[in-house]
Amino acid sequence: MVRCNPRAVLPHFPFCHPVSSKANVAANVSARGRRVDHLPVSRLFRVRRCLYDVCARRLDGLAEGEIVAILWRDDRFRDWLRRNFAGWTKAVRILAFGFIPLVVGMANDVASTTAAWGHTYLALLYSALLIYILGSLGSENLKYLRNEKLQKLGRISYTLYLVHPLILSAIYIGVRQPEALHSFGAVPLSALRLCCR
Repeated sequence: MVRCNPRAVLPHFPFCHPVSSKANVAANVSARGRRVDHLPVSRLFRVRRCLYDVCARRLDGLAEGEIVAILWRDDRFRDWLRRNFAGWTKAVRILAFGFIPLVVGMANDVASTTAAWGHTYLALLYSALLIYILGSLGSENLKYLRNEKLQKLGRISYTLYLVHPLILSAIYIGVRQPEALHSFGAVPLSALRLCCR
């Protein structure tokens, strides 16, 4: 088991930031020597929460993107997808409904739920959506993606990715709510925060 002191590690990992006061509590608990595992990957390697935002902790999401790219280059997979596209569409819908329990879990503890399952779930959902989009190329299913405004948004998407923490922090400060679900109005803000990470 890897032992770490968040106070010693945080200066070396600038992207390691607790997402709420409950995350601060989790970091303090791990500093006292108790085990705090958040991501499925961390459960495998017994790595502490203080390394959460380090790229190695998100290997499951990176691997899913690579697997989609490798599969899409294989003619057998593309043929299989064309034959089973209706089933794949159902799988994407089931994954989309998986967002509901995630939001319910966020109602109790945003930081732990997001850290434990949020990013892994979103990586699965985005991979399934990407395969759905690739399987729908040239069909009418994607006519909404040909919208000029969405294409413009796609051109600036990386810039938005880089500045989204500042924008979301400004929103939370503007509505004077911490990143926790203390009211129904905080649900869309927390869902937006989860989707944009």
